[in-house]
Amino acid sequence: MRKLKISKDTTRIRLAFFFRVFGIPAGEYEYRFHPERRWRFDHAWPPIKLAMELDGGQWEVFGGAHNRDKDRDKINTAIEFGWSVLRYSTQQFKNEPNKMAEQIKKCIQARKEMKNV
Repeated sequence: MRKLKISKDTTRIRLAFFFRVFGIPAGEYEYRFHPERRWRFDHAWPPIKLAMELDGGQWEVFGGAHNRDKDRDKINTAIEFGWSVLRYSTQQFKNEPNKMAEQIKKCIQARKEMKNV
């Protein structure tokens, strides 16, 4: 049996729909945050340094790319640069969209308030 792969374009469309349905500001898709490395966030709100990663492959034998040390290095470096990073699994995106949306909205508001202090 062949496994269906979801393309980045499909994910981008789903995220755009998700943000619109839940009234979340659009932000930037595939945002490159590091000046030298090719690291990108799945989605980011650069003015407030908030990012979101949608981790796929959690059910793969070796956990997918998001469960490797290079991804941990990326997240830790982002934190060094002052970013807050939300991480969600594709299962959370599918099964808990309301919870995810509320958390994202709260984090956007908190980061905006921190910036104004």
